[in-house]
Amino acid sequence: MNLSVKNGRTLLILFTIFVFIALVNLLAITLKGDRSKSFLEPNKVPEISLILNSNNQDFKQKEARALAERLGPDKALELLNNSGIPFTGEGHIIIHEIGYVAYHKWGKEALLHCKDYFLYACYHGAIIEAAASSGGGISYIKEMTDRCRDAWGKFVQCVHAVGHGLMALWDYDLPKSLSDCDRLFERETQYKDALIHCHDGVFMENIFGIHGLGVRTASQRKWLSETDIYFPCDAVSEKYQQGCWFNQASRIYEMKGENIKATAAACEGLESAVYKGWCFNNLARQISPLGKNNIDKVFALCNEVGDSWAANCEIVSATSYFSQGGRDLAIQICYRLAGAYQDECFKQIIPMIGVDTVISKSEKEAMCKVMGKFTNNCLVDIKSLQ
Repeated sequence: MNLSVKNGRTLLILFTIFVFIALVNLLAITLKGDRSKSFLEPNKVPEISLILNSNNQDFKQKEARALAERLGPDKALELLNNSGIPFTGEGHIIIHEIGYVAYHKWGKEALLHCKDYFLYACYHGAIIEAAASSGGGISYIKEMTDRCRDAWGKFVQCVHAVGHGLMALWDYDLPKSLSDCDRLFERETQYKDALIHCHDGVFMENIFGIHGLGVRTASQRKWLSETDIYFPCDAVSEKYQQGCWFNQASRIYEMKGENIKATAAACEGLESAVYKGWCFNNLARQISPLGKNNIDKVFALCNEVGDSWAANCEIVSATSYFSQGGRDLAIQICYRLAGAYQDECFKQIIPMIGVDTVISKSEKEAMCKVMGKFTNNCLVDIKSLQ
């Protein structure tokens, strides 16, 4: 073979290989860029765009579930956490859907794929779905809950989810669900306040019918009244009063046509100062969802609660935001308060910073450093929990 021809063919082969590798690299870069736009930027993900632009909560939940089914619960959870959905109960319920899908994908192991975003919403969803669909009864639920014991916050939130799950399991039989809470957690020794969180979940589920994407209506649940604004709190024993009043303002708010002033008047009408405080606390926790991520609106709405409860409303709103993941919003609210109210707000936030499992030590320290006279207290609290 002619040497020049042989060399020419060799060069052609090398050139072809070079072009092929270049094309492969170019394709890889292109695909990487596309994935970056489609998967790493939440606003480019179609389901998230639909969630952010809808006012229908059931629709948002369905889109979140579709996202988790399409991309997997792990990826969906990260995307939604960075999507801009509000750090309120609305965002919390949306993240429930990730837990639902995770349970159907991994069963009991679903909790290993959850993170503490939006007040442990993924854990909630997985446990509620396990209760409603596993057929394993309360022993199965208890086994899942025990996987949350590595931290107080996680455990009591998982117990709260058990309350929801028991209602789903027993077809909204409130007395039976409360009784099972007692059976499961009355003798709890590691986290002695767990029981109230189970009661709280039962009463919350009774009002909102969270399981099943809102398909249950009030008429399908026996423990709701269309005329008695204090029911079922006025029909259950003393041991269940706290769990009930921690949720009853939500029901009163619905019955009063979503009127904050009328709901506040109903709370004020309670004879027991303790029950009254619990009722106003629950009313305050309605404010941050109504305000979305707008703290100006939060302050305006808290003013409607009444002068004697307005500052308490603002402090509770701050803790509500922080617990859901809106840490900067919480601190902004504290800064807007004055005097003793600002002091109390920071005192409420500091322990929450210490036990926060999502943010890093350096992020916690940065939060502490903007708290003025409470900076040292905050830094000491963080160090004590390391």
